[in-house]
Amino acid sequence: MKFRIIGIIKMKNKEQKFSKIIEAENEKFALHKLYSVMGNSHGLKRKDIVVDKVEKM
Repeated sequence: MKFRIIGIIKMKNKEQKFSKIIEAENEKFALHKLYSVMGNSHGLKRKDIVVDKVEKM
């Protein structure tokens, strides 16, 4: 299944909105994959990523 995850990334002095499409078995795995991908590519911790909405596509 595909999930669209919408939220905010907290960086040093600003916040950035994001929308990411993740393919996973369920919502829990989609969130885990999002934290992993965003953390790896932007050097963020889980506490810096705020998820507002998860939609099944």
